[in-house]
Amino acid sequence: YSIDYRIVMPNKKVKIIHEEVEVFRDKHGKLKRMLGTVHDITERKKAERERETLLHDIGERYKELNGLYSISEIIDEPNITIDQILQKTVEVIPPSWQYPEITCGKIIVNDKEYKTSNYKETKWCQSSDIIAKGKKVGHIFACYLKEMPESFEGPFLKEERNLIDAMAEELSRMIESKEYEAKIKQMAYHDLLTKLPNRKLLRDRLSQAMAFADRNKTMVAILYLDLDGFKKVNDTYGHRIGDLLLIDTAEKLTGLVRKYDTVARIGGDEFVITLDNISNREDITKVARKTLVEIFKKTMVDGIEIKISASIGISLHPTDGREIDLLLNKADKALYKAKKKLNCYVFYENMEKVT
Repeated sequence: YSIDYRIVMPNKKVKIIHEEVEVFRDKHGKLKRMLGTVHDITERKKAERERETLLHDIGERYKELNGLYSISEIIDEPNITIDQILQKTVEVIPPSWQYPEITCGKIIVNDKEYKTSNYKETKWCQSSDIIAKGKKVGHIFACYLKEMPESFEGPFLKEERNLIDAMAEELSRMIESKEYEAKIKQMAYHDLLTKLPNRKLLRDRLSQAMAFADRNKTMVAILYLDLDGFKKVNDTYGHRIGDLLLIDTAEKLTGLVRKYDTVARIGGDEFVITLDNISNREDITKVARKTLVEIFKKTMVDGIEIKISASIGISLHPTDGREIDLLLNKADKALYKAKKKLNCYVFYENMEKVT
């Protein structure tokens, strides 16, 4: 759920709070955990009220209002990126000014420029800062390509000066909103410690990989990995060192696979590697062996030398099944057998053979 509410502080000041909570349930529908964020949006609400006042002051100037409306329409387009929004927004500048035929625009955000095709540096410019989370992240410019008659206010109308400020505020809120959405998505689909995909994203990636494999008559390999001796590391050096070791392991595993493969952490010291579009078992064996060798190497964690190993259970799509839960379960069973010997890998399809 998502809700805004007011609270009265001890000093009698009123704060506006935005609360957003996402509920996670297991496959039986039982509550597993809740992930929530709380933000003080008092200043944002204040800025929104100020913007409403500003729009009222602009009054009947259709071109200026249409410019802001156009930006809002751009921002509301589905699946649009910040880059696309900024490039489309800069094209709104010329038709929103009193002399569109000689007006050009430029937006700079995080040192990246977005310009109209006719943009040229001139001395007849107005600008406004783009500020996100209290930090200046860029500027928006509207410029005339040639000198225009000046009133006592200068070459630009008062409404145009108000408009460029309003555009900057609109872009500021958009950037904050997009960054917030990205953060929530990151938290929902990634492990907070290692930043790897979590079980939810793993299932989505597996679904796509299996569909691709079916179309191309190839395989998907699921390598279920567990660290041997991780509990001893935690017990000996504490959870902070254990966490650092998990982060180091995540980086090692990510470096062993291709860009379109997936490395996920699904809990504790358990990881899953998915190898997509595989044609033969030799490719899987190579990755499994490289993984065991890499994990077995001595690792320096915060000045402490640590040596552990890993055990891997492997299942294959479609050989071992076509359902994600079934494949994960079979890889887990193969892992259980590998754990009896340690520092080895086992294919589910040949449970009697430990390589």
